[in-house]
Amino acid sequence: MDCRASSYLYNDIYWRWTPYYSNESDLIIPDELLTKSIANNSITVKFKLDNIYLNHTGSYKCVAFPRQNSTPEEQSLFIRVREIQEPHFITYNWKVELTTEANSVLELDCSVDGTPWPKVTWYRNGELLVSNLTGFRFENNFQILIISRLVEEDSGDYKCRAENVAGVIMRNATLSVSSSGVPVSVVQTNPQSMQNWIIAGFILLFGSHSAGHICQMVL
Repeated sequence: MDCRASSYLYNDIYWRWTPYYSNESDLIIPDELLTKSIANNSITVKFKLDNIYLNHTGSYKCVAFPRQNSTPEEQSLFIRVREIQEPHFITYNWKVELTTEANSVLELDCSVDGTPWPKVTWYRNGELLVSNLTGFRFENNFQILIISRLVEEDSGDYKCRAENVAGVIMRNATLSVSSSGVPVSVVQTNPQSMQNWIIAGFILLFGSHSAGHICQMVL
């Protein structure tokens, strides 16, 4: 994590933190975890943790000392560290065999959860499905596959694959599209779920020479 301030507006900056699982507060971060540099009219203090653990959950604060004011300014961000969790499906009504008519709309819901957030990819007959494929679209971070105006050539074996550092899971469904009958919509439904987010890194900026006092957080 980087904390950066304009050297025209500020004398110095430093990091503090308050552990979530402790009664202590506003602790000094050891110097061996920090790297300070001055370049391009700015001061930067980089805070680096090579290994992240649950006890690193807490509030991290960057404090800057203005040249024209004795009152320090600060920006803080709460970071919650979650345990690594292998992917798991949160869709309960997945069907392994689907039959529908041509010109119907098909929706396959392969919603997953896990930490870090799993990457979802789709395959038809072993070939990767991409977002610019005509008639196909993806929603909710590729967790939902929608095929508009099905044709017989869309029949085949579909596979949903979810992967993160903890593991890989897959689901398969066989689709049969018939050219006769009345078009319908086929949906693999999924209940609503809560999404948890992990903050991977950020930069705190204090001021700029041209714009004056500006604070910006970039995730």
